[in-house]
Amino acid sequence: MKSTFSTYRFNRILLLGILYSILIGQLIIASFHFTWHKDVRCIINLTDTSKEIYNVVIHVMYDLGIDDTWIRITPIEALATFERQGPEYDWTLYQVEIEIPASFGPLKADLLMPLLRTFEEMEDSGVQVIEAREEGDNTTRKLVARIGLKVLGIPNLQVCEVQMRQEGVLPFAAVSGKRGRLGIIIDDIGYGRVGVEGFDRLQCPLNFAILPHAPRALQEAEAAVKAGHLIMLHQPMEPIDPSIIMKEDAITVDMTDEEILALIDHNLSLIPGVEGINNHMGSMATADERIMRNVLSVVKERGLFFIDSRTSSNSIGFKLGEDMGVPVGKNSSFIDNESDVEYIKERIRYLARKALESGSLIGIGHDRPATFEALSQMIEELETAGVELIYVRELLEVIE
Repeated sequence: MKSTFSTYRFNRILLLGILYSILIGQLIIASFHFTWHKDVRCIINLTDTSKEIYNVVIHVMYDLGIDDTWIRITPIEALATFERQGPEYDWTLYQVEIEIPASFGPLKADLLMPLLRTFEEMEDSGVQVIEAREEGDNTTRKLVARIGLKVLGIPNLQVCEVQMRQEGVLPFAAVSGKRGRLGIIIDDIGYGRVGVEGFDRLQCPLNFAILPHAPRALQEAEAAVKAGHLIMLHQPMEPIDPSIIMKEDAITVDMTDEEILALIDHNLSLIPGVEGINNHMGSMATADERIMRNVLSVVKERGLFFIDSRTSSNSIGFKLGEDMGVPVGKNSSFIDNESDVEYIKERIRYLARKALESGSLIGIGHDRPATFEALSQMIEELETAGVELIYVRELLEVIE
């Protein structure tokens, strides 16, 4: 990263000495004039001091990796009197606005800490942090710090305001006052693309839906059990599109009740540790009451749960499951209909905002490198926004 500040070697001890000398010198001069020339209003010039404080801000920002092209500086000349017969103060108020791009990572309150610590160490020279706060709305985060001077009894003469801003992100939990829970299911596990071991590197609760006859179904299930993740049978079911060829592990609408029950029992036997079932495709089968009643009867008998993937708006799985007393949930949105990392991140934000409003919901992604990368980039942002990733079993009692 190239910066116009890169040639400057910041020496905090030297700067403290400079600030202290400037302040003491100016206050001694002001005191002399005020004592011996009471009929003439004296002026205390603090422009050098405010500029040094501004320099501290800029170099701390540079140390944090902030590029100078992200920074906009507005110097405002200020002149004020705070007492009727007191001196006039002449200084420059520096407004430092920093637009943080998404490529930098999520804007977090921690980013202000080095700046705050630096000025806390300078309190003996009259510098102080007046205020530090988080702001923002549903799509913006902002960090604000106001830096001031304590001179001649004036507690907070503001000389610098720093605003860091990032667009298109989830709000700070501390600002929104909301919390949400989000269960993300990873479908189509069993073909070794990213797989359970790959997603496990994210170190967060994920729900793995495993295709029963996929070549790595057993290995993936064993890896998920070992890592303590939730496992689901990703049960293939007949779609509306007749061009899609169904394998022998799929439920079709021409099956008898006995065939459906036997097939689900067989598929469950292939995957150890299954806690629930969701449908793979199934836009035709999930709209058929007879089919779904058979599927849900197995779910209930086995003490499992069912998640309606909602591959069709005509699916009756969720409503029928409620009527049958089966623990059920439903997919609110697929996050990776496009294999583009930025698109997937926006879909995760969409789900997170809905979770913050409703309290909890479920979304579905797939075993793809782009989905893994998007999730890895979103974990910190979700945490800062107060959205907790959890296993879907924890959501079934609260989902509306």
